[in-house]
Amino acid sequence: MTKAQAKARREAAIRRIERDVAALLRRQRDLYLKGLPKIASHFLTTEVKEAAYDPIIDEIEAEVFTATRTESARIIANALREAKLFGSQDLAREMGIEASFTMSSPKAIAWAQKNVGARVTQISETTRTGIRDIVTNGLKTGKDYGSVAREIRGAGIFSVDRAQVIAVNENAMAYENGSYDLVKDIEAAGITMEKSWSTVGGDACEEICAPNEAQGWIPTGENFQSGDPFPPGHPRCRCAGLYQVSES
Repeated sequence: MTKAQAKARREAAIRRIERDVAALLRRQRDLYLKGLPKIASHFLTTEVKEAAYDPIIDEIEAEVFTATRTESARIIANALREAKLFGSQDLAREMGIEASFTMSSPKAIAWAQKNVGARVTQISETTRTGIRDIVTNGLKTGKDYGSVAREIRGAGIFSVDRAQVIAVNENAMAYENGSYDLVKDIEAAGITMEKSWSTVGGDACEEICAPNEAQGWIPTGENFQSGDPFPPGHPRCRCAGLYQVSES
Protein backbone atom coordinates (compact mmCIF):
# COMPACT_ATOMS: atom_id res chain seq x y z
CA MET A 1 0.00 0.00 0.00
CA THR A 2 1.36 3.41 -0.98
CA LYS A 3 1.37 6.47 1.29
CA ALA A 4 -1.38 8.03 -0.87
CA GLN A 5 -3.51 4.90 -0.54
CA ALA A 6 -3.01 4.87 3.22
CA LYS A 7 -4.08 8.52 3.41
CA ALA A 8 -7.17 7.83 1.31
CA ARG A 9 -8.05 4.84 3.50
CA ARG A 10 -7.84 6.96 6.64
CA GLU A 11 -9.88 9.82 5.13
CA ALA A 12 -12.57 7.32 4.11
CA ALA A 13 -12.67 6.04 7.69
CA ILE A 14 -13.14 9.60 8.98
CA ARG A 15 -16.03 10.14 6.55
CA ARG A 16 -17.69 6.92 7.72
CA ILE A 17 -17.61 7.86 11.38
CA GLU A 18 -18.71 11.40 10.50
CA ARG A 19 -21.83 10.03 8.80
CA ASP A 20 -22.54 7.64 11.67
CA VAL A 21 -22.07 10.34 14.32
CA ALA A 22 -24.21 12.82 12.37
CA ALA A 23 -27.05 10.29 12.32
CA LEU A 24 -26.57 9.62 16.04
CA LEU A 25 -26.67 13.33 16.89
CA ARG A 26 -29.86 13.78 14.86
CA ARG A 27 -31.49 10.95 16.79
CA GLN A 28 -30.40 12.43 20.13
CA ARG A 29 -31.72 15.84 19.06
CA ASP A 30 -35.10 14.37 18.14
CA LEU A 31 -35.29 12.51 21.46
CA TYR A 32 -34.48 15.70 23.38
CA LEU A 33 -37.18 17.59 21.51
CA LYS A 34 -39.66 14.77 22.15
CA GLY A 35 -39.03 15.02 25.89
CA LEU A 36 -38.82 18.82 26.04
CA PRO A 37 -42.60 19.42 26.49
CA LYS A 38 -42.15 18.10 30.02
CA ILE A 39 -40.60 21.46 30.97
CA ALA A 40 -42.81 23.67 28.76
CA SER A 41 -44.76 25.00 31.74
CA HIS A 42 -41.58 26.46 33.27
CA PHE A 43 -41.40 28.99 30.44
CA LEU A 44 -44.76 30.48 31.40
CA THR A 45 -43.50 32.15 34.56
CA THR A 46 -41.27 35.17 35.09
CA GLU A 47 -39.77 33.58 38.20
CA VAL A 48 -36.85 31.30 37.37
CA LYS A 49 -36.59 28.32 39.67
CA GLU A 50 -33.80 26.13 38.32
CA ALA A 51 -34.30 23.48 40.99
CA ALA A 52 -37.87 23.00 39.76
CA TYR A 53 -36.85 21.83 36.29
CA ASP A 54 -33.51 20.16 37.02
CA PRO A 55 -35.05 16.76 37.90
CA ILE A 56 -37.07 16.85 34.68
CA ILE A 57 -33.97 17.67 32.62
CA ASP A 58 -32.20 14.79 34.36
CA GLU A 59 -35.07 12.51 33.38
CA ILE A 60 -34.98 13.62 29.73
CA GLU A 61 -31.21 13.20 29.56
CA ALA A 62 -31.43 9.71 31.04
CA GLU A 63 -34.02 8.73 28.44
CA VAL A 64 -31.92 10.10 25.56
CA PHE A 65 -28.65 8.49 26.55
CA THR A 66 -30.23 5.18 27.56
CA ALA A 67 -31.89 4.97 24.15
CA THR A 68 -28.67 5.77 22.26
CA ARG A 69 -25.95 4.29 24.47
CA THR A 70 -25.59 1.01 22.57
CA GLU A 71 -25.41 2.75 19.19
CA SER A 72 -22.96 5.35 20.52
CA ALA A 73 -20.67 2.65 21.88
CA ARG A 74 -20.78 0.69 18.62
CA ILE A 75 -19.87 3.73 16.51
CA ILE A 76 -17.01 4.85 18.72
CA ALA A 77 -15.65 1.34 19.34
CA ASN A 78 -15.50 0.64 15.60
CA ALA A 79 -13.84 4.00 14.96
CA LEU A 80 -11.21 3.47 17.66
CA ARG A 81 -10.40 -0.08 16.61
CA GLU A 82 -10.07 0.76 12.93
CA ALA A 83 -7.99 3.91 13.42
CA LYS A 84 -5.66 2.25 15.93
CA LEU A 85 -4.95 -0.53 13.45
CA PHE A 86 -4.36 1.99 10.66
CA GLY A 87 -1.90 3.89 12.83
CA SER A 88 0.26 0.87 13.55
CA GLN A 89 0.04 -0.56 10.03
CA ASP A 90 0.91 2.73 8.34
CA LEU A 91 3.91 3.34 10.60
CA ALA A 92 5.14 -0.23 10.04
CA ARG A 93 4.93 0.32 6.30
CA GLU A 94 6.74 3.67 6.45
CA MET A 95 9.54 2.21 8.56
CA GLY A 96 9.80 -0.91 6.44
CA ILE A 97 9.71 -3.20 9.46
CA GLU A 98 8.54 -6.78 9.74
CA ALA A 99 4.83 -7.51 9.85
CA SER A 100 5.34 -9.21 13.22
CA PHE A 101 5.70 -5.76 14.78
CA THR A 102 2.34 -4.58 13.46
CA MET A 103 -0.46 -4.51 16.03
CA SER A 104 -2.90 -7.39 15.84
CA SER A 105 -6.64 -6.92 15.44
CA PRO A 106 -7.45 -8.53 18.83
CA LYS A 107 -5.13 -6.03 20.52
CA ALA A 108 -6.86 -3.11 18.82
CA ILE A 109 -10.29 -4.50 19.69
CA ALA A 110 -9.32 -4.91 23.35
CA TRP A 111 -8.01 -1.33 23.50
CA ALA A 112 -11.18 0.03 21.87
CA GLN A 113 -13.41 -1.85 24.30
CA LYS A 114 -11.39 -0.52 27.22
CA ASN A 115 -11.60 3.10 26.07
CA VAL A 116 -15.03 3.35 24.44
CA GLY A 117 -16.90 4.10 27.68
CA ALA A 118 -14.79 7.15 28.46
CA ARG A 119 -15.03 8.45 24.89
CA VAL A 120 -18.84 8.07 24.74
CA THR A 121 -19.17 9.71 28.16
CA GLN A 122 -17.07 12.68 27.05
CA ILE A 123 -19.20 13.19 23.93
CA SER A 124 -22.42 12.82 25.93
CA GLU A 125 -21.29 15.28 28.60
CA THR A 126 -20.66 17.92 25.94
CA THR A 127 -24.17 17.36 24.58
CA ARG A 128 -25.69 17.49 28.06
CA THR A 129 -23.89 20.74 28.91
CA GLY A 130 -24.98 22.34 25.66
CA ILE A 131 -28.64 21.48 26.22
CA ARG A 132 -28.62 22.73 29.82
CA ASP A 133 -27.00 26.00 28.74
CA ILE A 134 -29.71 26.60 26.14
CA VAL A 135 -32.57 25.79 28.54
CA THR A 136 -31.10 27.79 31.43
CA ASN A 137 -30.41 30.80 29.23
CA GLY A 138 -33.91 30.60 27.80
CA LEU A 139 -35.46 30.66 31.26
CA LYS A 140 -33.25 33.48 32.51
CA THR A 141 -33.80 35.69 29.46
CA GLY A 142 -37.55 35.14 29.25
CA LYS A 143 -37.62 33.19 25.99
CA ASP A 144 -40.75 31.24 25.20
CA TYR A 145 -40.79 27.46 24.93
CA GLY A 146 -40.99 27.50 21.11
CA SER A 147 -37.88 29.66 20.82
CA VAL A 148 -35.91 27.36 23.08
CA ALA A 149 -37.05 24.30 21.14
CA ARG A 150 -35.97 25.93 17.86
CA GLU A 151 -32.61 26.86 19.38
CA ILE A 152 -32.03 23.26 20.44
CA ARG A 153 -33.02 22.04 16.99
CA GLY A 154 -30.44 24.29 15.34
CA ALA A 155 -27.77 24.06 18.03
CA GLY A 156 -24.19 23.36 17.05
CA ILE A 157 -24.11 20.41 19.46
CA PHE A 158 -26.26 18.48 16.96
CA SER A 159 -24.71 19.85 13.77
CA VAL A 160 -22.83 18.20 10.93
CA ASP A 161 -19.91 20.40 11.93
CA ARG A 162 -19.79 18.80 15.37
CA ALA A 163 -20.05 15.34 13.81
CA GLN A 164 -16.96 16.17 11.77
CA VAL A 165 -15.10 17.41 14.87
CA ILE A 166 -15.91 14.16 16.70
CA ALA A 167 -14.90 12.05 13.70
CA VAL A 168 -11.55 13.80 13.27
CA ASN A 169 -10.80 13.79 17.01
CA GLU A 170 -11.61 10.12 17.61
CA ASN A 171 -9.72 9.00 14.51
CA ALA A 172 -6.66 11.10 15.36
CA MET A 173 -6.53 9.96 18.98
CA ALA A 174 -6.74 6.27 18.07
CA TYR A 175 -4.51 6.49 14.97
CA GLU A 176 -1.68 8.18 16.86
CA ASN A 177 -2.12 5.78 19.77
CA GLY A 178 -1.69 2.89 17.35
CA SER A 179 1.56 4.36 16.04
CA TYR A 180 2.83 4.99 19.55
CA ASP A 181 2.01 1.45 20.70
CA LEU A 182 3.92 0.03 17.76
CA VAL A 183 6.95 2.14 18.72
CA LYS A 184 6.77 0.76 22.27
CA ASP A 185 6.75 -2.78 20.84
CA ILE A 186 9.84 -1.95 18.78
CA GLU A 187 11.62 -0.54 21.82
CA ALA A 188 10.71 -3.66 23.80
CA ALA A 189 12.77 -5.55 21.22
CA GLY A 190 15.81 -3.46 22.15
CA ILE A 191 15.69 -0.69 19.54
CA THR A 192 15.79 2.87 20.88
CA MET A 193 13.34 5.21 19.13
CA GLU A 194 12.67 8.95 19.21
CA LYS A 195 9.71 11.08 18.17
CA SER A 196 8.82 14.52 16.85
CA TRP A 197 5.61 16.50 16.25
CA SER A 198 4.69 17.53 12.71
CA THR A 199 2.14 20.36 12.39
CA VAL A 200 -0.22 21.13 9.52
CA GLY A 201 -0.76 24.85 10.17
CA GLY A 202 -3.75 26.87 11.36
CA ASP A 203 -4.33 29.20 14.29
CA ALA A 204 -4.70 26.47 16.92
CA CYS A 205 -1.60 24.70 15.64
CA GLU A 206 0.40 27.93 15.78
CA GLU A 207 -0.52 28.38 19.43
CA ILE A 208 -0.59 24.83 20.75
CA CYS A 209 1.28 22.55 18.37
CA ALA A 210 4.01 24.72 16.84
CA PRO A 211 6.02 24.79 20.11
CA ASN A 212 5.84 20.99 20.13
CA GLU A 213 7.21 20.86 16.61
CA ALA A 214 9.96 23.30 17.57
CA GLN A 215 11.29 20.80 20.10
CA GLY A 216 12.49 18.57 17.29
CA TRP A 217 13.30 14.96 18.11
CA ILE A 218 12.82 13.87 21.72
CA PRO A 219 12.83 10.50 23.56
CA THR A 220 9.59 8.57 23.07
CA GLY A 221 9.06 8.32 26.82
CA GLU A 222 8.89 12.10 27.29
CA ASN A 223 5.85 14.31 26.76
CA PHE A 224 5.99 17.32 24.48
CA GLN A 225 5.95 20.79 26.08
CA SER A 226 2.13 20.87 25.80
CA GLY A 227 1.96 17.81 28.06
CA ASP A 228 0.83 15.52 25.23
CA PRO A 229 2.73 12.30 24.43
CA PHE A 230 1.64 12.57 20.77
CA PRO A 231 -1.00 14.37 18.63
CA PRO A 232 -3.76 15.46 18.61
CA GLY A 233 -3.18 18.60 20.63
CA HIS A 234 -6.62 20.21 20.25
CA PRO A 235 -10.03 19.69 18.58
CA ARG A 236 -9.74 19.23 14.79
CA CYS A 237 -5.98 18.71 15.14
CA ARG A 238 -4.53 16.93 12.11
CA CYS A 239 -0.90 17.01 13.23
CA ALA A 240 1.12 13.82 13.06
CA GLY A 241 3.63 12.06 15.26
CA LEU A 242 6.86 11.13 13.52
CA TYR A 243 9.20 8.36 14.68
CA GLN A 244 12.71 7.20 13.85
CA VAL A 245 15.46 5.05 15.26
CA SER A 246 17.55 7.09 17.65
CA GLU A 247 21.10 7.85 16.55
CA SER A 248 22.34 8.16 20.13
